[in-house]
Amino acid sequence: MTLRHFQIFQAVCDTGTATGASERLNISQPAVSIAIKELEVFYSTKLFERVGRKLQLTESGKVLRGHVNNVLEQFDETTAVMKDQIGQTKVRLGSNTSAAETKLPSLIDSLKESIPDVRLTVNVDNTEAVLEKLLRNEIDFALINEQTNNDQLVAIPMYREEIRIYCSPSLYDKDTITFEELRKMPLMLREKGSFVRETICYAAERYSSHLKPVVESTSTLSLITLAKRGMGFVFLPYRFEKQYDMSGLRSVSIDNESFSSDYYFVYHRNKYLTNTMKQVLDYIQSM
Repeated sequence: MTLRHFQIFQAVCDTGTATGASERLNISQPAVSIAIKELEVFYSTKLFERVGRKLQLTESGKVLRGHVNNVLEQFDETTAVMKDQIGQTKVRLGSNTSAAETKLPSLIDSLKESIPDVRLTVNVDNTEAVLEKLLRNEIDFALINEQTNNDQLVAIPMYREEIRIYCSPSLYDKDTITFEELRKMPLMLREKGSFVRETICYAAERYSSHLKPVVESTSTLSLITLAKRGMGFVFLPYRFEKQYDMSGLRSVSIDNESFSSDYYFVYHRNKYLTNTMKQVLDYIQSM
């Protein structure tokens, strides 16, 4: 068995097909099939079962995948250590979409300013995919604006972003409102899965409430425009007051309640940190 056998096996696991593995590794599909067959002969067990067009791991395959991931992770770390000795280590940074749109650009700028030799590569995906890449050692660090309860990961709190409520004075002319009153009002929310939507819905759960918006939109500008026309209450990060024309809207606070979204810098608890990675982590912790 060689590392190449393991790399091919891992690629088939990740893509679910021999074709996907061949495209990822830039080798022929027959070469992928031969490598998998050699693995099955060597271990005297079947590793995959075909379900439709996809290859799914057998129980033996699942056991092997765990060991293969560890072996390849150690190999990658050995490579990183050796390259770090001559200053060639890259730092692979992941981010979920919301963090990439808000905090990631300034974080990259500050890292490059503080650590001029750092060579960053960035991968943006949904939170679940980003954390999975951390666990598989496909990225070194991640910036997300959601909590994680995975005990294999370390999450360092970095930023807290205030979320405010806005509406037209024609709809509501008071400075404060109770949550019970608010949930009976017409609400306009971003799409499901957006960090503002999730933050608001999480707060509603504490009141055993289920929010039913009259407007859902992926566009912040459309929500602001409709709010100005008195269509409903809109929830927006405070920083948007500098990015959008908010004239014609008033900010309303909720009695005994505030909304905020926290950002975290995350890495694997057992991650081997090269000198460059240690510099990045030291800088993050100093913030």
